[in-house]
Amino acid sequence: MTSFTIVFAMIPLSLKLTSGAEARSPVAVVLMGGVLSSMLLTLVVVPVVYTLLEDLANRVRIVLRLPNRLAGGAEPAPSDSPSHPGMPAPVAEDDE
Repeated sequence: MTSFTIVFAMIPLSLKLTSGAEARSPVAVVLMGGVLSSMLLTLVVVPVVYTLLEDLANRVRIVLRLPNRLAGGAEPAPSDSPSHPGMPAPVAEDDE
């Protein structure tokens, strides 16, 4: 919404409606183009590239037969070592 506000605010300046606007009109046109192109990059190109790279990573994972840890793949086997270094291992209680 901010981008559209900037673009709409620059329209009268880019149309050269007032005297002295001839010097500022090119700046307004460049500003409008920069704001619109950055908005397009942010809203369209970046998500598309991210999706393509994610699909590529999934294909590499399939080819190399690696587990997908984000989708609930194989978890490492629990070990008897403590979860925090320096802490003693938990002691199992005997039920009598």
